[in-house]
Amino acid sequence: MNGALEGIRVIEIASYVTGPFAALLLADMGADVVKIEQPGQGDPFRGWGDRLYSATFCSLNRNKKSVTL
Repeated sequence: MNGALEGIRVIEIASYVTGPFAALLLADMGADVVKIEQPGQGDPFRGWGDRLYSATFCSLNRNKKSVTL
């Protein structure tokens, strides 16, 4: 994705709304955002719904890569 922040890498270690939303805005502007999740739990929004990818999780984490550490 091309954008004003192309070539910038952002590490996201936040959960819930404000941190992921801020990282989402950076990703939408072209930054390479890597979301760090806890082993066994992951992002709390993953479990909102029937699957591991709730609508809330997907809307806050588009254009991001994810890794568990």
